Amino acid sequence: MKKSFFIFFILMCGLLLFADLEVEPGFEYNMVGPAYNGETLNFVSDTLYVTNAGITEDFTIRLETSELPDDWHIMWCHDYEDALCHFPIFPWTFNFVTDTVIKIDFTINYSSGPGMEDLTLFWSANGIDDVQMDFTFRTEDYVNTTDTEIIPTVTLDQNYPNPFNPETTINYHLSEATQSELIIYNIKGEVAKSYGKSFQEAGDYSIIWDGTGSDGKNLPSGIYLYRLQAAEINITNKMILMK
Repeated sequence: MKKSFFIFFILMCGLLLFADLEVEPGFEYNMVGPAYNGETLNFVSDTLYVTNAGITEDFTIRLETSELPDDWHIMWCHDYEDALCHFPIFPWTFNFVTDTVIKIDFTINYSSGPGMEDLTLFWSANGIDDVQMDFTFRTEDYVNTTDTEIIPTVTLDQNYPNPFNPETTINYHLSEATQSELIIYNIKGEVAKSYGKSFQEAGDYSIIWDGTGSDGKNLPSGIYLYRLQAAEINITNKMILMK
């Protein structure tokens, strides 16, 4: 699996917890492929690692996409049991053994000009609530033909200091006015604190977190994840509270 895109977000190396699935992205949720050059291009993402931290059971994965431009083709591939690739219309059902890892990547072929796509992986199993993993892909030269604006940029900086005690600063940037929300999770995937959704103008923003939860009580030392949701983009970073 090769790396053929530049990183649209800042580092996303922390674990995201969805029920009994541990998700470690080897790439950003917003993927950017090479600019269209008049020839057929084949983009292959880096690897998404998903670990079954629960019980062994049958899972079904399916990929849904927004409407594809003409002459665009998308499939997702994995190396679990047998290396296989799947088109969006074909779900895959398999027995996911406890403490094993499935590696997934996306292949996008385009030969008719720049564009942008929304991708969603749905995971279903009897023992968990359905899990939805959202991604976007765009060519580097994609321009929104409706308003001729390049799609908005959202960045989330690594908190500083990190590790921290007693407080740390989280900076982020919005290139245009949008709804945004910053949520801090503990390593179990539970919400520790939420800076509620609000409409913010374009610009730079800072949040100082003092290591307390939503109830105002001090939280224990450990790894925490902070996730920025803005302009239909999600970015997650990891930080360490050390007392």
